[in-house]
Amino acid sequence: MSTTRFVSSMSAPSWHSFNRKLPEQARYQIVLNAKDPIVFWVVHVSRLGPFWTGDWNTFSIEGDRVVSAMAVEPDDPKWRMVTSRVRDVLKRLGLNELTASEVKCPASGLQSSRGAPGPTLFEALFVD
Repeated sequence: MSTTRFVSSMSAPSWHSFNRKLPEQARYQIVLNAKDPIVFWVVHVSRLGPFWTGDWNTFSIEGDRVVSAMAVEPDDPKWRMVTSRVRDVLKRLGLNELTASEVKCPASGLQSSRGAPGPTLFEALFVD
């Protein structure tokens, strides 16, 4: 259970518009015109506890298609400033950041009714 927000460059459309609404050709043209990959920082805020996590999503052109890849934080002063400010605000709101390695761990004490491994921390805290 979470609320998800997307942080992108002011020149890029929103993640939802870009990834869900635009046809492939329009997405291709936007990335082509940008000359660099389009980067989004996806911030997930849990509704079950005071936790948040973020992951990076990059759209680039491969051949004649737009492809998406999970990425690491860009080595760019503008993005460092943005992420630093967002982290500061979330910390002031009392939210604790969970790292990528932490959210991949199994959620303690949870398992399926069939005895299979339970959900990851990410699935337990951030997936509706």
